[in-house]
Amino acid sequence: RYVQYDFHRICGHIHFERLSILYDASKEDFSQQQFFLTNPVGEVIQVQQGIIRTNCVDCLDRTNVTQSPFGRKALESQLQQLGVFKSSETIRSSSAFDKKFKNYNMQNALKGDFVRYGKPTVFGLIPDGFNALTRYFFNNFTDGIRQDAMDLVAGRYTVAENKPLPFKLNGLEALAVSRRRCSMLML
Repeated sequence: RYVQYDFHRICGHIHFERLSILYDASKEDFSQQQFFLTNPVGEVIQVQQGIIRTNCVDCLDRTNVTQSPFGRKALESQLQQLGVFKSSETIRSSSAFDKKFKNYNMQNALKGDFVRYGKPTVFGLIPDGFNALTRYFFNNFTDGIRQDAMDLVAGRYTVAENKPLPFKLNGLEALAVSRRRCSMLML
């Protein structure tokens, strides 16, 4: 089922607690989805029945903030059903979240205070500002080379003598006997 939610109109820049409106509108569908579970012998006990997909057209951070309550509720439910958590226990620690996000994005997540505390805080603004500036620098000055290397390794760019290189050589032209060797230098 599709549920439209205008993040900017409803939450603005600081009212992330209003995501509860989206969660409440999706709660029944969400609770019916379950998760995949087997017993220690490998017999299927429960099968996942659906997914929650969140998409913001222009911002991974808003996507993550919107997805956060669903992910938190799903994990809490799973840990409760497995007996790891008591039915009243919840998740409010994001050290693992920040580490995973940094592995994915090479930078810290924005809005970490929302993930930790369920609301934005004054002390979250300072690291968010620093992280936003860091992202601006990396996105504009260093990520292109990293993406070129990933495209090469993933096979989305095939090195060919008659095909222009997708990156600058930054003075390495003299070291490259051919484009193929030069491409490998960029890795």
